[in-house]
Amino acid sequence: MNNKFGHLTSYSVNKKNKNAKHTTLWNLKQLREAYHNEGLNFDFVNDQIKDLVIKTLISADHHIVPILEQNPSARNACFETFSFDIMIDNQQKAWVIKVDAEPTGLTSTDPLQERIATTRLCDAFTLVGIVPYDKVKLQASSSELTQLSLFSKSSTTEELENIEFRGNEDLTSDEIGVLMDLEDEQSRRGNYERIFPDASNTEYYIQFFKCKRY
Repeated sequence: MNNKFGHLTSYSVNKKNKNAKHTTLWNLKQLREAYHNEGLNFDFVNDQIKDLVIKTLISADHHIVPILEQNPSARNACFETFSFDIMIDNQQKAWVIKVDAEPTGLTSTDPLQERIATTRLCDAFTLVGIVPYDKVKLQASSSELTQLSLFSKSSTTEELENIEFRGNEDLTSDEIGVLMDLEDEQSRRGNYERIFPDASNTEYYIQFFKCKRY
């Protein structure tokens, strides 16, 4: 506790350490190699981290979705990137320390942190599918052209419970749009990895939603 430069190996603190001979930051490849050299199971810890990320975001789902539904113009009209601070204890158990909603590293003096932050934002914009536009032309267009169509009504959880699915049901236009967006986002994910929803874990994580999703 008396060594302020040992504070969770925070770069913002350790960069001021006069005795520091190298950066305190590692990329994922370096971290994996360090675990391998120590005889530790990196995949075991990495799976825990993914689990924490999914459960943390699910815990906020019932707060976020109602706000989004108040202005349902388009799914990609609202998105956010998060940074998770994860601590690994001496038993190789992962713990969430905090979650930041603002991108960090863009103004960093460390080349690695700056490169990671820049790549993360570029990939996020590509993943969301932001399309550049001419603001002057958009403002000059009629309101009918600039307004986005609202989501069409999807089936509720109660309605789904009374349906016996056979695989040939007609989907609403919004449900078809969700599937198309899912495939498009997967194809342009860049360095991101989709960890949920996935065929291997959907049934497990659905139990943690306060309001059931499908």
